[in-house]
Amino acid sequence: MRQMDFLSYTQRPYTNVTVRRGYKWADLKIGEVITLTDNGKPVGCAMIRMVQVKEFRDIKPEDIKREHDLSCTTKTGLRRAMKKAYPDFSDSDVVTIVTYIIGARTK
Repeated sequence: MRQMDFLSYTQRPYTNVTVRRGYKWADLKIGEVITLTDNGKPVGCAMIRMVQVKEFRDIKPEDIKREHDLSCTTKTGLRRAMKKAYPDFSDSDVVTIVTYIIGARTK
């Protein structure tokens, strides 16, 4: 099972969104269950609900309204977080937007 790590593990109840730079997470499948980790420590599972790939500049407010980190629910806040994680980040970078439901059970 794939593990998705969070440096700032804050989650909303049920449905969350995370935005990741590049294509690493673009091959997730709808219904796939992944492990969520907090700085490498497993903290739970989530089921993938939707995956979108687009340039950062094309993100719409509805794409990030369920962002797991409340400071990233606006494009300005998300851009700030992306630049902190990736100092060379730009609006033309490709990102993968992953929507997931926390608390999924593994089979």
